[in-house]
Amino acid sequence: VLPGLRDLRALVDRTPDTGTATIRSRVPYPTLDGRLALRCWVRAPHAEAGAIRVGPSGMSAEGELYGVEAGEGAVVEARLPGEPARVHRVPLTASGQPGGFAFTLPYAPLAEGPVTEERLWRLWVIPSPGAKAVRISRILDDVWSREHTFVYPGRPVADGVRATPCYSAANDLCVRVVAGAA
Repeated sequence: VLPGLRDLRALVDRTPDTGTATIRSRVPYPTLDGRLALRCWVRAPHAEAGAIRVGPSGMSAEGELYGVEAGEGAVVEARLPGEPARVHRVPLTASGQPGGFAFTLPYAPLAEGPVTEERLWRLWVIPSPGAKAVRISRILDDVWSREHTFVYPGRPVADGVRATPCYSAANDLCVRVVAGAA
């Protein structure tokens, strides 16, 4: 099988039921040396990112929960890897159809303290107090890597610090905070 432009709808043009406990996604793609590769994810439960809107002082996002329901006290957490005490929470609200969620995350708390190096805040849904965290990612379509293809505008936060929504190499939703960016 040769890589290239192919109709992948049979593999990726699907929307699972939000009650599905385990989400499986497979996306074929061409490697740099011309071979065919397959990117695979298995998530149980899963929070699929949808529309991302960049505002002057924060970001808003929508998505869908799979295999878990948001209950009373549901939040989105921004976590800074390697610094477990650095966590910022915002309320999660239900939106649209079953499993739909939305949140607005201000950038200012993510830029607190001196920003001397890049910070990559990872976003998680906590469906109810004490529940296990669910990564917010985007894996249910035909894009195998969003890291360099889904580019959002950055916004100044304070004193040369800039915040930008982005995706990691694993297609997880994040916010990048950097210094020295006017």
